Amino acid sequence: MNRFLKNLTGLICLMGLLCSAGLSQEKSQSDEARRMAAYRETMNPGPEHKQLEALAGSWNTEIKIWPGPGAKPMLFEGNCENRMALGGRFLVSEGKGGQGQMAIENMSIFGFDRRVKKFTSVGYDTEGTYYVTAAGAYDEKEKAIVMTGEEFDPVLNHNQKYRFVLRVVDPDTYVEEVFFADSAHTKGLSEFKAAEITHRRKK
Repeated sequence: MNRFLKNLTGLICLMGLLCSAGLSQEKSQSDEARRMAAYRETMNPGPEHKQLEALAGSWNTEIKIWPGPGAKPMLFEGNCENRMALGGRFLVSEGKGGQGQMAIENMSIFGFDRRVKKFTSVGYDTEGTYYVTAAGAYDEKEKAIVMTGEEFDPVLNHNQKYRFVLRVVDPDTYVEEVFFADSAHTKGLSEFKAAEITHRRKK
């Protein structure tokens, strides 16, 4: 009888362990399924991408460039074409402005990373062969998307720190601003506004 009870007890313990292992495995699989479902959701465009999509179209631009702190701005006119790409995930913006030796072309790609909940920007222009990146969120105080970035320039041998501000004024007007926060640009100021581009939708 004692041997029977011992065997029965051992069998019950073994069944308990097997059930626990099964439940643990089932929970693990369930957690993994939830994680994968959440990840798949971040792969799709969200409401922030609709905000970027509102900027698609053809635009006239008014460009102001400040050569340095305290300097008067240089004024240019240009145009810009914006389109959504990769299934509504990114806004590709291509612009031209100025004339002659002062002519410049630029391309920016804006997005929103749903994993980290930040707007993103990658920019290129004919002033160089490099690129700049920035990321940030919508700022309620500024009523604008504010993205910051930093990069080391090996030619100038210093870190460039900058802030991009994208503010929608109305459905037919938006403004981009560029601020520098590194000492090489600010010349002792806390921040230096280097550029402002006002976009007005072509009718």
